[in-house]
Amino acid sequence: MIMKFITSFAQRLAWLATIAAMKIFCNFYREGMEKLRGISGPLLIVSNHRSYWDSFIIGTLFPFSSKLFPLSFIAAEMFFKNPFSRLIMKVLGASPAIRGKGLDISLKDLRAALADNRAAVIFPYGKRIYDDSERPGIGRGAAALVSEFKNLTILPVYLKTTPGLSLFKFLFGKKEMGAIAGNPYTINLEHKTHEEISAILVQSFLALGHAETAKQSAVLN
Repeated sequence: MIMKFITSFAQRLAWLATIAAMKIFCNFYREGMEKLRGISGPLLIVSNHRSYWDSFIIGTLFPFSSKLFPLSFIAAEMFFKNPFSRLIMKVLGASPAIRGKGLDISLKDLRAALADNRAAVIFPYGKRIYDDSERPGIGRGAAALVSEFKNLTILPVYLKTTPGLSLFKFLFGKKEMGAIAGNPYTINLEHKTHEEISAILVQSFLALGHAETAKQSAVLN
């Protein structure tokens, strides 16, 4: 309970810092936030992944006072290598993706968040992918959570964040950093394999990106 309070406080500080940094230094926008009014947990947020800012930007889609905080998410194991960074990541609500240890270990904190009617963030590709035309392998974690929590609401988010930002480009480049929230949905699990569930999850956020690309093309033409 104490750790939950600490993480909730830390994430709200991160919410404020992210909003401020994005608005000052970047071309920052969030679309579809009206779709999240009244949304409740358990909520699984599935998204593409392009930059180190992505989890923080997803958090800003929700009101500062949202009861879904603290969000739980998975980060690469490299961020947990030393005690200081491990403490920071833990306080911010992250747990490590530990390869070779099984889903029960990697998904433990996300399961706890969903069981507590909060939100969990997961990137089905399991790594940063910059080009939507790439088709990497899809991890089993998101599908496992959907199968386990029968009352789960799924929120697709498409991130239009700029990857590989150096400090100079971040401070002076006014790069694009945006997020588009889609319509929350549920999945009828009857007779569906994990592979089929994973395909539905990925397609739900990729469709948002395709729609955004089509809209921009229409404007330019």
